Amino acid sequence: MPRQDRNMRYLFIKGQVEHFTLHEVLRLFRHPASITTLVIAGALIVWLRPYEGLSSLSAAQLVIYWGLILPATFATYLSVLLLLARWLGTGYSVIAHMSAALLCAVLSPLMRTVLGLPPANWSEIAEAFGFTLVATAAIELFMVTYLAGRIRPRQSRPHWATGFAPDPTLPSAAQPPETAGAPALVVLLGKPFDPDDLRLISAEEHYVMIRTKTRQELLRGRISDIEAQLPSHLGLRVHRSHWVATIAVRGINRRREGWSLETCLGVEVPVARGRREEVRDWLRQTGIDTGE
Repeated sequence: MPRQDRNMRYLFIKGQVEHFTLHEVLRLFRHPASITTLVIAGALIVWLRPYEGLSSLSAAQLVIYWGLILPATFATYLSVLLLLARWLGTGYSVIAHMSAALLCAVLSPLMRTVLGLPPANWSEIAEAFGFTLVATAAIELFMVTYLAGRIRPRQSRPHWATGFAPDPTLPSAAQPPETAGAPALVVLLGKPFDPDDLRLISAEEHYVMIRTKTRQELLRGRISDIEAQLPSHLGLRVHRSHWVATIAVRGINRRREGWSLETCLGVEVPVARGRREEVRDWLRQTGIDTGE
């Protein structure tokens, strides 16, 4: 697939890892709920005058000041996040936050000059840097941990939130066959599945996302409980948060920052450093080229 449509890895400040394409990231941040959050946050910042260096600004000056700085800061955060994901294989949001805060610290004294105010001292520049760092981190935490979970239904999240783009030719919620002669089903966290249809199982905090050939289910439970119920020949747990079916693997990427598996779902699954030998042997047994 084109490079811009590949799933890329993002590490957010709370330690949450997600896999998104460029289109999916932009869709998340363009969502009306996300835009509303940013507008409300901007309005509160203008109203609160969060640090001493802004105390002398009038209401009109504050609107001009933040009206230019806030969009530039957010654009820097998002751009750095995407560029890191493209260049390094992982978008580290902490670096994006630092970059946005640094830009604000540079723009703040320039904006004071434009508004005809006395030059900013080093203390005011430090305040601008620190406040921007805290503000952007708080907005990210809200959007990633709270807002995203309410934009989508719990049991059927859209692919921008999961890194999984369903095949449009398949039914969205195919049910396990119940006719005579149907394959034996395995019950995972209270839901029946055809074991041969399983593709990827991922832990997401207190939930587990189970993805099959035809559907996906978000269930409350532990991935270790599921792993214990699955026959070993079906797949392997390659990371503490990911189990991959043998039939789902399409290749392996051996990058400097770590290994990952390419799957038939279009998702790259990270391989834990401590499981590399086991994964290498597993792939060799299945006839997949390990690049060695």
